[in-house]
Amino acid sequence: MDSISYRKWDIWMNIALLQQKKEYSGYFECVITPTLMAQQTVEFLEENYNLKNGEIHEKINSFTDYSPQFLYNERGELCIKLYNSLNPNEIGEFLIKKVLKQLNAISLCMDFTLNCNRISFKSLNHTTIFYAMRKPLGRGMSFEVEERIAAKEKMKIDYSILLNTRNERILLVAKHYLTGINLMD
Repeated sequence: MDSISYRKWDIWMNIALLQQKKEYSGYFECVITPTLMAQQTVEFLEENYNLKNGEIHEKINSFTDYSPQFLYNERGELCIKLYNSLNPNEIGEFLIKKVLKQLNAISLCMDFTLNCNRISFKSLNHTTIFYAMRKPLGRGMSFEVEERIAAKEKMKIDYSILLNTRNERILLVAKHYLTGINLMD
């Protein structure tokens, strides 16, 4: 049982924009609890992957594409940006679960729980359309070179399988595994 999943979310929506019933392009800004390994993990993801439309795309020239400014939001908080569109019919708990499912798949590949304490959706013109927040949880440790190599292989092979699985046993094992990692905090 994932202890994080039982925390309540406070949700805010830009009703005026959502009533227009149009899909918005932009990104989900997932604020991550800033423990030692969290920053290294987010940096690793930003250096190596584009996270778009629920898929990962390995960057060809990760060094030139990398910019540390993408690790943080305008408040200076560590975050992962998941580029996608926002469907006004998928607002609320369903949307939060969809975003957390993607973060959980990444967490399993990294062997590190990315504790997300706030999710917002920003359109391409940086208008906040959706915002959800909960109390943070954290864990701190290092992200060694050997772990980075293994994580890179897992992202390449396991990410889409973990993200798209409907196998209840795999989902249950994943939930227990992430809970175990959380308990090591």
